[in-house]
Amino acid sequence: MSSLRHKQCTPWGHPCMKIRLITLLLGLAACSPAPLPGPGPSPSTPTSSISPTSPPSASSSPVPDLKTGNLIANPGAEIAVGSRPADWSSDSWGELKAELSWRQDTPYSGQRYLSTRVSEYGGEGDAKWSFEPVSLRGGKWYEYRDQYRSDGRSRQIYACQPPGGTRRFYNASQSHVNQGWHESVFRFYLPSDCDVTVMHLLDRNGFLDTDHHQLRQVDAAPLNQAMVSVSFDDIWKTAYTLGASELEARGFKGSFYITRLYTEQPGEKYANLNDVKDLIKRGHELGSHSHRHAAMSEMEQPALLEDIRKSTVLLKDLGVSEIGIAYPFGDFNGSVETEVQRFHSYARTSLAGLNDKTSNRYRLRIVPVTSETSTESLLSWIQSAAETRTWLILLFHDLGEPIPQSPYTTSFTQYLEVLDELKRREAEIKVVTVEQGLKAAGL
Repeated sequence: MSSLRHKQCTPWGHPCMKIRLITLLLGLAACSPAPLPGPGPSPSTPTSSISPTSPPSASSSPVPDLKTGNLIANPGAEIAVGSRPADWSSDSWGELKAELSWRQDTPYSGQRYLSTRVSEYGGEGDAKWSFEPVSLRGGKWYEYRDQYRSDGRSRQIYACQPPGGTRRFYNASQSHVNQGWHESVFRFYLPSDCDVTVMHLLDRNGFLDTDHHQLRQVDAAPLNQAMVSVSFDDIWKTAYTLGASELEARGFKGSFYITRLYTEQPGEKYANLNDVKDLIKRGHELGSHSHRHAAMSEMEQPALLEDIRKSTVLLKDLGVSEIGIAYPFGDFNGSVETEVQRFHSYARTSLAGLNDKTSNRYRLRIVPVTSETSTESLLSWIQSAAETRTWLILLFHDLGEPIPQSPYTTSFTQYLEVLDELKRREAEIKVVTVEQGLKAAGL
């Protein structure tokens, strides 16, 4: 079996760029846990919400059916070929020491489970197991589930190789600390035929165990109408001067997520506070991209809460009542997600794909537009949203002439082509702000 390495492929499907998973810009599929609680009280007096954990344990719950409709050949990793599980491969890369083992001590079900241990992590790389790729039909929705336990964050990425094409990797979902067996689940849409495998991976020091793996075709969960949102992070001056104006020229409004410190910087790189006020006056949505654009999962709890407070207070002072957040670098963990739910109406992640009726308002999926994103790819995403009657959120940063050293500048010509396509198809695809999209989707 071939091992699956993805250090030279971005998780949004472009080959030949190294992944640094702490700064993932996206992924392609959704997580659909139970509905999460809405925002809590004002962030003026925040407190910690971290709770202690217990040692790993075996499952005491009834074991759901593993075989019916399951497309994975050896889903419980019970069948052996020599000293290894049949139809499974293990792999690691980067600055780390990995131990990938096939264990028997406390499985979720059956006799075996897959175990990943990482130590000496140097900031780049991961370790994972993956099942033998399965040929899936395009134009269908699929759902992946497994039982996992871990002492911290883990990620689910799926690989897709079209017939005769290049294998691409998509950041699909994220799981958090659970010392006892717990279910991880996400859905994804394939527009065309593809050989697919899923990697539940570990990219930090710690442990991750998985068992009871499932991949099934599932029913669509369409919305009442196909929708597209155009969003900007940071926000750059060009997002204000060009992005908003071109939206308005076509009768559209956008969603702009500001980093507070950037609005206070001198110069013309980022939009200033007066620009932000003007966007609000013109009817665009304003949201938070944090106070100082740091990785939130790396903050101590007091610093995290202070960052949330400073960014939300500014927006409230500007008259924004429903405040969404776009995570800097797409980075979050369990404690970040808990606090964000207290003080924000939704969260836009870097998990990529289409949003449907099963989506979670605190794990909204996106499709980022970078200097490497082709216009053909963007038009394909718009087509997928139309034919599945789902909600596509496009993420832009800077607009202008693409810069080789930076993925964050999108060709202005390409931006106009996308907007013109949305205008041409406005009878079948509604352009909405993210806040409007949430209400229309009933999320």
